[in-house]
Amino acid sequence: MADIRERAKFDFIRYANCWEDADILRDALCVRPGDSCLSIASSGDNSLSLLADAPRLVVAFDLNPAAARLPGAPRRGLPRPFP
Repeated sequence: MADIRERAKFDFIRYANCWEDADILRDALCVRPGDSCLSIASSGDNSLSLLADAPRLVVAFDLNPAAARLPGAPRRGLPRPFP
């Protein structure tokens, strides 16, 4: 089986919208204070929304390096305290 890097280009963002609803995601995951969460980075909306439930850690990943950098961008605009 060919490696994913041989089948797709990851040098640009393929889509900028995430159609999932962050409220539904948060309700379904039932994140509790102190939990650790794993999230697909996508545009970062859902990953950042998980912070509202005070987890200890949110790890956002994406196969596309450009998309993986997006969740960190809004941090500059959020007030402290923010991890």
